[in-house]
Amino acid sequence: MKLNLGKEVSILGKSIPVAILILIAITGIASAGLLAHYVTVSGTADVKQSVVFSDETTSKTFSFDGTDVTAGDTRTDIYTLETRAEKPAKVGFSTNQDDLSTSGNEGDVTGIDTSYYFVTTVFAKGSGSATWKDDGTVDISVASDGSGAGVALVPVDRAISDKGDLDSLISQMSVTGTGDIYKQLMIDLDPSDASSNWAQATPNGFFVYSSEGEFVETYSDYSNIDSSYLDKAVVVGAKGQIWRGDGASGGGTVDSITFDGNTYELNKDDRTMLQKSELTFPPLPKEEFDIAVVNDFAVDLEPHQYEITSNVNPL
Repeated sequence: MKLNLGKEVSILGKSIPVAILILIAITGIASAGLLAHYVTVSGTADVKQSVVFSDETTSKTFSFDGTDVTAGDTRTDIYTLETRAEKPAKVGFSTNQDDLSTSGNEGDVTGIDTSYYFVTTVFAKGSGSATWKDDGTVDISVASDGSGAGVALVPVDRAISDKGDLDSLISQMSVTGTGDIYKQLMIDLDPSDASSNWAQATPNGFFVYSSEGEFVETYSDYSNIDSSYLDKAVVVGAKGQIWRGDGASGGGTVDSITFDGNTYELNKDDRTMLQKSELTFPPLPKEEFDIAVVNDFAVDLEPHQYEITSNVNPL
């Protein structure tokens, strides 16, 4: 069929050449093609740090002078860290020290040693509760709807060699106290990879979860665990926990936790401190851990005013 480009078409009473209509059509198709390739959608995101102090700050600053510290003293302060992420977040600490009487002396001060410890922690999940009692033990309970848990946790750092080793660790672990208390181990399956799976070990089985906290699988018999889960696994926490999933309420106290041959006595005023530079938080919203910031002042430290800032840094 031969197209007559010189022919005119009447549109709304006006005559328009066919050639012009074809040009308009081609231009429209070309414009549509450009839009398909160049239209974009943009937005902004306010990103918050995943692990913070309980007041949602990322650092703590201390100023010391002769009125509250004497050379040779050791100053210990307990703080709570919490994770706002639903994926594992490994954290470490950095320190800035400053002799305020001398300019240009920021960074490290000779004679002040700052170290960080994870200490025995108590926390509640859901409608549960966990509080220190006056006698130093931990009072934990669950509300009648059974939607929460009370937990006492001791941070540890113990690599797992094989299935038998893990079975032995959970079998020999014990928690003293009152009430129906469950013992449980928190396991980081690959400390080098924050996106890896994690697990919980109990006398009733080995439970694997994804980095997002979703259930993956369970092993009721430790001898059947997929060996690949234990290739890099490290136990990072030993728990004494009261939990009810059947709608029943319950309560009790935790006095001590024994793990891998070591017994950790829970004491409100003198908590067991375990030195660690890093800890992987499990993917549980608002999981909390207590830390101790310890500053040792040398006996020959000059009597100046010093400022020390401790920073929590996701790794």
